[in-house]
Amino acid sequence: MSLKHFAVFILALTFVGCSSMPPKTEAIYDTLVLDTSLRGVVGTCAALGDAEKRTIVVARNQWWQNNASYVLAADWGLLKLNWDDAHSGSESQRALMGLALLENIQNESLANQADLLKGKASSDSCGKVAKNIAKGKYDIDNNKSAVKILDTLKVERLNVEGEAAIARSINNRYRKYGRSLFVVEKALRETGCSAPNISLLRNSWPLEVYDATCSETDYLLIRCEWGRCEIKR
Repeated sequence: MSLKHFAVFILALTFVGCSSMPPKTEAIYDTLVLDTSLRGVVGTCAALGDAEKRTIVVARNQWWQNNASYVLAADWGLLKLNWDDAHSGSESQRALMGLALLENIQNESLANQADLLKGKASSDSCGKVAKNIAKGKYDIDNNKSAVKILDTLKVERLNVEGEAAIARSINNRYRKYGRSLFVVEKALRETGCSAPNISLLRNSWPLEVYDATCSETDYLLIRCEWGRCEIKR
């Protein structure tokens, strides 16, 4: 069993073997799924035309202003979940489990995007999402139990980021992997690249850049932002 498949297997046992995730994990997971879902909706609606783009981007900026601190706290919490109590010999497995969790977040967000847009993006469905954002329907502080956990993570994140060496040590453990690696691999396989050779060129989360070769003549660049990746030929 490959390390990736091992990570996914353990992750599946964690989710299926319990009636629900632990509260901290659930708060982190739900927050990142919501953020990723809205980012996907913004991209889809913006592609419809200039009017739709203006409306949805204004709404998205408003949502980010209200919720950015929670998303950043959840992102920090995702890192922390995978490295708490880590032993040096388990770093590869823990990194891969973190990547598998991020891939799972991306997959669930795709289903959520369809729900938010009622199945298909249109001026009407995008306008309704923008109105719901303006009304605060998707604000994270609607979930009081999650906010309590995220507020604690916010404080931890700010304290640790004040100690630059510690912050770098945590993030650098992902450097040789790239947090979007599994997402990139899946995207490449969906284009017909069955055995991609992937290298990480830039690791500046939330921005990552990979290159990949599928054959001697097929060279691709993949740009990722917050785990959402785009292939550039």
